Amino acid sequence: MIKKSFCAFFSNFRYFFTACGVIYLALIIILASLLGFSFQLISTLSAEAVGEIRALADNLVAALGTEQSFTAEFYANFIDDVTSIVIKNIDNFAAIFISVSGSYIVLLSLAFTYATNLCRKSIRKDAVRLSLFKALGANAARVVTAILFLALYFFIANTWEIGIVPLCIIAALIIICENLFSTWLIYFRHQPLKKFLNVKNTIALVAAYAVILALMCAVISLSAIYLGQFVSLVITLPLLAYTLAVMDGISVVYFEEKSENASLTT
Repeated sequence: MIKKSFCAFFSNFRYFFTACGVIYLALIIILASLLGFSFQLISTLSAEAVGEIRALADNLVAALGTEQSFTAEFYANFIDDVTSIVIKNIDNFAAIFISVSGSYIVLLSLAFTYATNLCRKSIRKDAVRLSLFKALGANAARVVTAILFLALYFFIANTWEIGIVPLCIIAALIIICENLFSTWLIYFRHQPLKKFLNVKNTIALVAAYAVILALMCAVISLSAIYLGQFVSLVITLPLLAYTLAVMDGISVVYFEEKSENASLTT
């Protein structure tokens, strides 16, 4: 499994650029949309702020020459009012921008998911075997099982106070179990579940996943050393999508081989 994981990571590395194309296109669209929205929002809020400050200035001009205009408190109140208007509009901009950014984060997540699925299909070469209906069902099943196992993780994290290292180990085991269960549900559900979700398979995939994750970290580290931290940050998201696709492909190949061996022995 270790040798196959090492070979699979590099033999399919061309699909990393597929993930780059999908994710970078989504990022370009998101950044362009955010810039346009930000300029429009700044223009709207600035016009409102200018109108409010102009009204204050008109009141200040109208009060000039009166008794209250000769006090320092009068001008201090004017400055405080202007400052509060500016701060209020900055807070409004931040609140609106953050609320809108949530939808863009969802869009980026969808692009990441699509990039992972595209790499997964390219690596496994099983897009023909899965019809559109089955592909949608497979993705839905994977999402549901991921949510269930994620809920299990948070239940464990909130119920027992344990250190960060044991929690990371539990998270890794849950991810592997989720992958095992999803693989069985999507491709091998006609066979017994215990044949897939057991200690032996978990240990085998732990070793395989450890190799793949180590290779991903090595690529990021080498990029940071020789190409700069900016490049390493830029490639991290598409590289993670590609790595998850390779991990999924390894698990499918592993179980296909086990199924073939089982059919030969029977």
